[in-house]
Amino acid sequence: MIKTISLNESHSIEINSSMGWLFIYRSTFGRDILPDIMPILEAAISGISEILDDVDDLNNVDVKAVAGSIANGTLNNAMATLSTMEFVTIVQIVWALAKNADKSIPNVLEWAEEIESFPLDVILPELFDVITESMVSSKNAKSLRNKIENMKTMNQ
Repeated sequence: MIKTISLNESHSIEINSSMGWLFIYRSTFGRDILPDIMPILEAAISGISEILDDVDDLNNVDVKAVAGSIANGTLNNAMATLSTMEFVTIVQIVWALAKNADKSIPNVLEWAEEIESFPLDVILPELFDVITESMVSSKNAKSLRNKIENMKTMNQ
């Protein structure tokens, strides 16, 4: 999956989640991605599960129900899970995905110096989307994506 993440009005990043990014990550940073990526997957999945558990009727999910679930600690739990992850690791993951899309991208430090802002609220949902596409079965990825899209629609 190739996707463009818009960081702000003047800067976007194209990422490619085909399997090559896993090898780029490992060869550049000297470790496998799985232990580094688990907090993102865990936070996203547990956050969605908690919100859906708090909803009485899945066919009638509304903003009020989602807001109530978030007020009950869903967001705090997701952030606590992500707090085990280093911010640099998120930058490295995005860089490896971007490098997979464009081999001419410089090393991670030079690339990061070109980026003025790195909004996690924009980046993390996009990361979850492309990572589930490449690492989760299509059936489960579709189900998760549909749940996320339904939640995004409710919040608009």
